[in-house]
Amino acid sequence: MPMRPSHALRLAALGVATASLTGGALLSTAPESAAAPPSSYAVKGIDTSHHNHDATGQPIDWKRVAQKNAFTFLKATQGARYQDPWFARDFKAVSATSLLRAPYHFFDPKGTGDGAAQADHFVRTARAAGYSGTKAGELPPVLDVESVWVNGKEVCPKALRAGQLDVFLKRVKAAFKVTPIVYTRASFVNGCMAGKGQVFKDYPLWLARYGSGSREPQSVPGAGSWTFWQYTETERVPGVPGAKNTVGKADRNVYRGTLAQLRALANLGGTPAPPRPGTSWPTVKSGQRGVDVTTVQLLLTARGHAVKADGVYGTGTVAKVKAFQKAQHLPTDGIVGPQTWTRLVTTLKPGTKGTAVTALQHQLTANGHTVKTDGVYGPATTTKVKAFQTAHRLTADGIAGTNTWAALVRGGGGGGTPGGGAKLSDAQAAAKLKAAGISRVSSGNCTDRNRKNCTSLEGIRVGTVDGVIALKKKSGCKITVTGGTETNHAGGTYSHWNGYKVDISRTSCVTSYIQGHATKHHKRGDGAWVWRVTSGGKTVVDYADERWANHWDITYY
Repeated sequence: MPMRPSHALRLAALGVATASLTGGALLSTAPESAAAPPSSYAVKGIDTSHHNHDATGQPIDWKRVAQKNAFTFLKATQGARYQDPWFARDFKAVSATSLLRAPYHFFDPKGTGDGAAQADHFVRTARAAGYSGTKAGELPPVLDVESVWVNGKEVCPKALRAGQLDVFLKRVKAAFKVTPIVYTRASFVNGCMAGKGQVFKDYPLWLARYGSGSREPQSVPGAGSWTFWQYTETERVPGVPGAKNTVGKADRNVYRGTLAQLRALANLGGTPAPPRPGTSWPTVKSGQRGVDVTTVQLLLTARGHAVKADGVYGTGTVAKVKAFQKAQHLPTDGIVGPQTWTRLVTTLKPGTKGTAVTALQHQLTANGHTVKTDGVYGPATTTKVKAFQTAHRLTADGIAGTNTWAALVRGGGGGGTPGGGAKLSDAQAAAKLKAAGISRVSSGNCTDRNRKNCTSLEGIRVGTVDGVIALKKKSGCKITVTGGTETNHAGGTYSHWNGYKVDISRTSCVTSYIQGHATKHHKRGDGAWVWRVTSGGKTVVDYADERWANHWDITYY
């Protein structure tokens, strides 16, 4: 759904000037989920606009699209005057198929008070095409709030104000008698709304995140997590026309619930019940290590499939997972994904004892709420659970139910030093580093983790930040962070994106200290020599000498 660069010329012709809305620190309420990949969600759909027709001028074969998709969102309007030239035709054609459907409006403010005008324009256009919001098969209308393109650059809408958005949403809700969906992304809310996404908190969220493998979109500050996920804008979709009679590309999405739930949302009977925000799970599988693996092992034991809780996902654990999955009538792939997690976890209350409680205590400690792992759900554990729930905007009842477990395993990650698995927002990490006399720089002078020329600390692990601070204290060197959790680094469990790695400037002082206090261990495939620090037979830190980039790539395990 992002506005394509071709819009820049049209906007420039209209004299649209855009810039950052406000200053202030970038905020975040939750890290990305290293959770289920898009392929694990059964309910998929697309969204389209005139861009899907521009290359050929041909209509979309919606009956063919419906063969492999359950829903679609169609661009209707933008700003207070623009109408998508294909909307009416597409909506009529879609309505003759099984696809669940709704129109969307691209918010494009020309003044600080035009929310009502844009809402009225959208409502008129949607109604003229036959949309009412309450007919069978119609999903709630969508407000699309994102950056705009001007002169080939993606920038914040200069006139954007939260009050406009509030007026638009309330006006559309009143017109169609249904709560609208909001399309946006955390990076936009952080960068263009100063991290203040509270205006969206009462609306289902449709969030974008591309090329993410198994990472879901980052939760919107003040508003929460996703109901729909746009995971790519370049998937070939049969039925969408492409150049020279090829299959064309379109934005592809998943719904975070069952088809029955989505049909209920589309006025086809039943009770709409999208999953609560935050209920997502990491994928844990063979070869992984850390606290999430230990958690799986302890929960398996609690469920009658005893296995050693050594934090290593080896063949023994795979066998036990498969046995558990078979007993639960799940696909026996030996991988702990969303379905297996929801069967594996159990609701724990004060007074409970056993290995499941031990798993809970390990996760609390890994998330920075240190507690003794004695398998007893006593007052101390209850206090820590409540503190964790409060920090993650969950009901602070001291009971570890599904949502609390999901938030714990998302944040706990791969383990390491107790407390080191907890993740920080960019602002929190930056404050800790600044207090220690450590600076950061980026070629793009930015902190958006979704842009490769930024240096972001969003979602970095506490243990990583503490490691950099320790390096500063022990070496006495000037430390400058040049790479953090932003995109475009290599993937893997112990990656930049997952918060385990940082890049720091390669000064003579830093190089001398590392080579004097670590052991030259091996050469990586890219030619970088790795200097390693171990303790008790386990790797603690790897320093990779990326001389060509003039920095040290450091991994804190």
